[in-house]
Formats: sequence, structure tokens, C-alpha cells
Amino acid sequence: MPKGRPFGSGAKDLPACAQHPDSHVTKHGTYGIGHERRQMFRCQPVNGKAHNFAGVVPRLVSESHRCDHCENTVASHEGPRVARHYDFPVAQAAAALVMVGQGVSYTETSDRIRTRNRRGRLECGAQLVENWTEVLSPVVAAEFEETEWPETVVLDATWFMVTNRRTGDRTRAFSVLAVHGYPGGQEKGRCWALRATTTRDEDQWAKILGGLPGQPKMVVCDGDQAIVNAVGQVWPGTFIKRCEHHLRKGVMKQMEPYGQTAYGSPEMALLNEAFHTPKDWRAFKKAVSGIGVEAWVE
Repeated sequence: MPKGRPFGSGAKDLPACAQHPDSHVTKHGTYGIGHERRQMFRCQPVNGKAHNFAGVVPRLVSESHRCDHCENTVASHEGPRVARHYDFPVAQAAAALVMVGQGVSYTETSDRIRTRNRRGRLECGAQLVENWTEVLSPVVAAEFEETEWPETVVLDATWFMVTNRRTGDRTRAFSVLAVHGYPGGQEKGRCWALRATTTRDEDQWAKILGGLPGQPKMVVCDGDQAIVNAVGQVWPGTFIKRCEHHLRKGVMKQMEPYGQTAYGSPEMALLNEAFHTPKDWRAFKKAVSGIGVEAWVE
């Protein structure tokens, strides 16, 4: 967009009027109060009536005449970008998301924003940053979101717990359903999808599995019936493989009554490889024969 030409004030680099790009533009006071003042401009077209405007993206008036990021000198009308009817600059909301991503709590992040904007604690609570996270995170993440399911996915979930500071009781706050994907021909996978839910039942799993096009060839999971049912519902025919970690834990539990609990034993060494290939399983089966576990080792 071409820059408006200053007229009378001597100011430079003023924004052009969207309606009259070639008009004369001058500063024309501010709107808002205190440190939330935004710069106003006056458009004086060659043919037409003069009028005020605030620019396509309004800016706060720079009180320090110095950029908060690069520390270079800026004009008073070149302050931080801000929404027309919102108190906080876009850059502050972005910085808050970065802090949350680095592990800073909502409360501490809000305190930093509150101090920077000279606000009272009741004016800027933790809910502010929670709202930014909910509203703006999808905008930030959109560029990195996956577009279809890969060849193999690993499905699992975990509960997030909260502790009552007064009673010490722990309760479930929410659950996170996670999908880790492995594209065909790639040994290294990556996080494919995450969803926070109040439950981890079949319906919630079906929602996340139905969120992208395509159908994986294989699903790896711990055997949770909610996952198994959801896969059968959304991806009929997809092969479901039990997670080797959970299989190993199950075998170790079965071996405890027979005294097979010591790490470093030949049986345990073979168990570590038993689920990799049929050959490795046969080697493990042969090693444990005769110690009383034949009833469940096939």
C-alpha cells in the first residue's frame, strides 16, 4: 500500500488512506485513554471531504519512541500493532503464548502482562492468558497441522491430575488423547494429533480418528477397548497391534508367580526381544519351557 504524503505536520511514513491512496495525510490526535491511546490520522483528498481514519491495523502511541524489540527509534505513531477495540497489542499475546509453551504458568504469564500494562491484579487474571491460548493457538498451529493420516499410528491417552491444596486430594482434571504417526518408509515418527477431553471413551477416540482423511494400515495401542472399538468404527480393516511395552509388562506379571522377576536372567533377556519377530518369540518360549508357564505361552 503506498504511503500517504504528510501535509503540514512534517511527519513521515504515515499510512495511506484506504479510500484515497493519493491523498494528503496528517496526524490528527488520538483515541483511547492513557497508555492505550491509538493514533488517528486525517485524510485530505484532492476531491472529496476530509475525514479521520485509524489505519488498516491501528497502532498504540509509542510513549518511549523506541521499539520494544529492536530498540531502534520509532515515531510516536509507529507503536505496537493492536486490534481496534482491544487493549493488548498483538505482540504481547504472541509473547504470552511463547511463555506458556516454555512452561510458564497462566498466572505468572498474566502477572507479567499485567505489570507491563500497569494494570491491577483483578483487571488481568490468569483467565486472560487461558483465553488467548484457546483462541489463538489454533491460528498458530494451523501451519503445522497434518493433512492426512500416515501409514502407522500409535494411540495412547493419559490423565492430567490436579491436587486440592487444602485437602491434598487428587482428582482427574482432563485426559489427553495422543496420536503419534509414522509415515511409510520412515523409522522416525512425530506427534500427529492431540485432543484434550473430559473422558477417554470410544466416542472421543472416534472423533479424533475421524478428524483427518485417509486410513492407516496399522494401529499400535495398549489394547484399550475404547481404542479398539473406535478403530473398528472409523478405520474398519486396519490391523491393530498390541504395544510391545504393554505386552512385556503383561508377561512379566504372569511370570512373577514362578519366580521369574530378576533382571539379567536369560529368560528376561529373551523377553526383551520376544515381541520383535516370531523367531524371537519362539526362542523365548523355548527358554521358559519347564518352569510352569506353558499354560499361557503358546
